[in-house]
Amino acid sequence: MRIFILILVLLWPSFGSAQSRAAVDAQFRGWLEQVVWPRAQQKGVARGTFDAAFSGVALNWDLPDLVPPGMAPPAQQVQRQSEFGAPGKYFSRGGVDGATSVGRQMARQHATTLAAVERATGVPGRIILAIWG
Repeated sequence: MRIFILILVLLWPSFGSAQSRAAVDAQFRGWLEQVVWPRAQQKGVARGTFDAAFSGVALNWDLPDLVPPGMAPPAQQVQRQSEFGAPGKYFSRGGVDGATSVGRQMARQHATTLAAVERATGVPGRIILAIWG
């Protein structure tokens, strides 16, 4: 819930000039009272429940990607991890071909065992083989 609130705050329209931390915190509390509370009330949430749920909820100023209203976002850094690029850069064709070849060989060699495990557990043999691989 706190993450959801933080995302909503980040998407809230920003104001023209940078604001102090205290002003942004006050704006956040105002948003909770003027926007979130009326919506919760319409859904049948009691005031006590709302207050208990949001007691202590505040912006986490230590989040590296927090961009408060009126402040410019930091410059984006280019991701260099393989996981963020095309799979072709992460998996070599030879590695994939070798793994599938061994997988097919293991499927043939252990077909009876994989079928028995599938019957006993309900987990398809190909899934077990993929995890094993």
